[in-house]
Amino acid sequence: MFSKTLVVCGVLVLVLSSTAVFGQVATGTITGTVTDSSGAVIPNAILTVTNPETAAMRTVTANDQGLYSVPALVAGTYQVRVEVSGFQTVQRGAQVNAGSDTTVNIQMTVGQSTQVVEVEAASAQMNFDTAAFTGSVERQSVQELPLNGRFFMQLATLEPGVTVAGGSTSARNTPVSVTMLGGASGAQGIFTLDGLSIMDMYDGTGTVMNFSQEMVQEFQIATLNYDISNSFSGVGSINIVSRGGGNDFHGSAFYFYRDHNMAAYPALKRSAFNPNPYFQRKNPGGWVSGPLIKDRLFFFFNYEVTNQVQAISAQQDLASLQPLNAVISSPQTYHSLNVRLDYHLSDKTTMFARYTHDGNISFGVNPSGGTGIGLSNWENNNNWSDQYALGATTTFTPTVVNDFRTSLRGWISKETLPTAAQCPAPCIGLGNFQVTMLGSATFDVGNNSLGANERFLHGFHTVDTLSWQKGAHQIRFGAENDYQWYMFDWPFNIPGSLSVVAPSVVAATKGFPSAALATIPTAINTNQDLLNLPVYTLQPATFQGIGVGPSQTPGPYNYGPDSRNFKPHFYVSDSWKIRPNLTLNYGVGYQFQTGVKGGVKVSHCGGVKGDHLFA
Repeated sequence: MFSKTLVVCGVLVLVLSSTAVFGQVATGTITGTVTDSSGAVIPNAILTVTNPETAAMRTVTANDQGLYSVPALVAGTYQVRVEVSGFQTVQRGAQVNAGSDTTVNIQMTVGQSTQVVEVEAASAQMNFDTAAFTGSVERQSVQELPLNGRFFMQLATLEPGVTVAGGSTSARNTPVSVTMLGGASGAQGIFTLDGLSIMDMYDGTGTVMNFSQEMVQEFQIATLNYDISNSFSGVGSINIVSRGGGNDFHGSAFYFYRDHNMAAYPALKRSAFNPNPYFQRKNPGGWVSGPLIKDRLFFFFNYEVTNQVQAISAQQDLASLQPLNAVISSPQTYHSLNVRLDYHLSDKTTMFARYTHDGNISFGVNPSGGTGIGLSNWENNNNWSDQYALGATTTFTPTVVNDFRTSLRGWISKETLPTAAQCPAPCIGLGNFQVTMLGSATFDVGNNSLGANERFLHGFHTVDTLSWQKGAHQIRFGAENDYQWYMFDWPFNIPGSLSVVAPSVVAATKGFPSAALATIPTAINTNQDLLNLPVYTLQPATFQGIGVGPSQTPGPYNYGPDSRNFKPHFYVSDSWKIRPNLTLNYGVGYQFQTGVKGGVKVSHCGGVKGDHLFA
């Protein structure tokens, strides 16, 4: 399949602000106008923008209209210093958020340039000249907000129209799921780290990587009418900006602990079946940052472990199923590692390199394939996810700046069926058909219908953005390509999936043969009891049948092209400041996608005879 999209955007907006949003990118911009005390513009003013943490400096000159722009700045706090002959020197702080502009208008006062005037710091402003629904959470809030489980995706709850829910412990790599504006799942959004993809493009779960909130400098989310710099998306995007180091050494170590003695009861009420459900979470970790070479090379390192065990109550809903009631242990272990280096190659070029790792193992419910009450239906989930990232920002001239980023990512996810040691007696259906029951909403035993499966995904993402301040125009040229190779081995319905009839339903059914009725058990204690129940249906259904055909996706036919996905994207946009209170934003973009075909596995019902399962 080949798909392409031509996006043309021309927007006239009459506003009282000239701030422009640049979408979910990893850098921000300081822009503004230099005037005198009467409001007249001052041309050719020299401005120096300095990052106090790293001593990195960028010098620009205001144009004939007094306008200036300093693009491609890493998120953080900066000092803007303005010097003009015959005027006092002005110094002002500025908070830069990734993906947005910070307007720093400077008013100069006649006097000696040796006199320095400190002005109150500026922050990223509310954007009146865009229809985009965007929001960001800065480092201080990320540090102070109490996130349950310390999963960074929970920051999305701070944006209107976005909901966050706990995901499955044993399905893919999504302990937290995000639903964006309009009810669209995270699979339809874009997920990036430092503007570089960490998406699961095929499997439909959103991101393939989890990491510590300690490495998050800023969390961005756009949910509607997002900027032209965003690539394919049905609803919006989430971008995380990672932290870097500076000239001073900083660090922190922590140990979080929580157990059932400190937590509320599930559903805020005590269960008679399991009045004291066990829960324990141990969460040690820490981070350190500082200089390797003062003013030149900096590092940031963090490592965090989450070790959790919780007891899940498996309480059946029928009297005949009460022997299967159990309290089951569901362990989870997460390891998060991140290393980032920032290097000032020269006065014109800065670079960064980062390695981020997520490794986790869990044993629990995979609700995609059943109710999860039967322990033999659980799955082990083992994920190994890495991203290697490299970036360079180059100032060709004071008005032309280029930002280049590239990354290599890989994800291996393996879901395996429970072992005999993980399924103590009474363990009904271990290693056999997945069996559900007519008359019961909780009974679900045997091999999970999604089966033991493996997912391999590798991606190479490259992004380049050129910013050009020409007079009153702030022009951007962008190009990117996200390449993915993937292969899933998904043995669906192996050996098979079907339903049986509950003993209570059989007993209430008129006309059931008396000879067969005599063999129906009154309680389910063993596999033999299950074999003596009638089969409910022989009709094909998603979770009814025997899997046949190859389980590999993409399928054998045309495997090479179908296993690869190319997503080139090109755009150009302009933010034209016609007057101080009038800005025109417009742009044009082109993108297309190849290799979105995949294999389809066929399932049907067969190999079952008579009124009884396997009879």
